[in-house]
Amino acid sequence: MEARRAETRHPGFGICGARRATARPAEPDAPIRSQNPSKDLIASLIGLKTRQFEALINSGKGWALIELATIKADLPDWPDKVVELWLLKLANRGSDTGWPPPEPFGKSAWKNILGDKPLSWWKKVTWKLEDRDLNFEALSQDSRSIVNKMLDAHINNKANVYSTMLNSKDRFESAALYVAENGTIPEPLVGFQLKDGLSVLDGNHRMTALCYCQATEETILQNGGVAPVTSNSIWIGTHPSGEMPD
Repeated sequence: MEARRAETRHPGFGICGARRATARPAEPDAPIRSQNPSKDLIASLIGLKTRQFEALINSGKGWALIELATIKADLPDWPDKVVELWLLKLANRGSDTGWPPPEPFGKSAWKNILGDKPLSWWKKVTWKLEDRDLNFEALSQDSRSIVNKMLDAHINNKANVYSTMLNSKDRFESAALYVAENGTIPEPLVGFQLKDGLSVLDGNHRMTALCYCQATEETILQNGGVAPVTSNSIWIGTHPSGEMPD
């Protein structure tokens, strides 16, 4: 397998025009540089009502075809909250998912969602809710790449998979609003601790919003917001064999 180049771009670049560490000369993996200042965006986010975020979260409730109990029948030892945050909404995403995931996956979207591990593997995973220092540097290479691409799409207005994803910008801005007003992410993340850092399975929009607010803390405070706290909650999965999802 070809070795992947380390993801080194940092969300603090180009957002407020400064970063906490000393800036280095531009490199091929240089951090994201925004074409527009973000002060107006942060100010407008803080001025919005949190009910917009709540409405966004609740907008999908009531239409789910797959119920929590259906997934729990296959994963009885999993915490309800992990299923609700991660698998339930994906199972109801559309015709490319449903429940249960097929074994073998074939062309099912579950192949990528579940890291190429079958449901029989995931049944053995245990979960623990932890408080961790969540920031860009703590993430795995893949999760860093997602943060950078999402910021490119929603801050720098660059075309990529997230710029065309349904409700992606609304989800990011709503999460950023929540962090700017409360200092914490609205819901725990779901993830695995890999050798190269934390892999976010659910909550990439929340994680990106947290990174963004951490990088724009000074601007948030200037506009009456709350500084992001150091510690946030995340459900960490562990497999008894020590294996990790791909």
